[in-house]
Amino acid sequence: MSSSDVIAIIAAAIALVSAVAAVLTYQRSIVAERRARMPALVFGRDDSKKSELVVENVGTGPAMNVVYAQGGTAGESIALERGFRETWFNPIHLRPIAPGEKVSIPWEVQGAGLGLRYTDAFGSYYVVKAGDHGMRILEGKAHLPDWNMQGMPYVWHLDRQDLTPDRSRWGECKPGERPASPIIFPP
Repeated sequence: MSSSDVIAIIAAAIALVSAVAAVLTYQRSIVAERRARMPALVFGRDDSKKSELVVENVGTGPAMNVVYAQGGTAGESIALERGFRETWFNPIHLRPIAPGEKVSIPWEVQGAGLGLRYTDAFGSYYVVKAGDHGMRILEGKAHLPDWNMQGMPYVWHLDRQDLTPDRSRWGECKPGERPASPIIFPP
């Protein structure tokens, strides 16, 4: 093998390493940009009103198309890993939540866990799952049922008496089932 062949092989290897580095850098920059504008919703309690649950956006971007749901049943814990393996029910469409803003949900939790599915301003999906063993934010929408938001009213349009969850657990969805129509409030 001549010295020019060795130089050609080394040049090809350098070009390949440079191309791989450029692709990886680009992918990482896409992830960094997305996380820089990512809304991050977390659950808490309103200290002044013990029965109210608070959702706060501690991220840097607005949370849009927010759907809150209750999850789990007696003896069924919420899995904080990817995918949904639990029963989810009582989905509610919350208004958009700006960075630093809190929204109260005025009823007690009926299930063993809590969930939120929302988008950022550009339509990327995120899910928050909270249960007995912590809280986790996941990217993508496959971690909660895909409730159809068409016809799902915002909480701010409802009277306070309509915010009491129906005991029939409307919108209930078990793993592997297609979600029922979202919210049907009693007349």
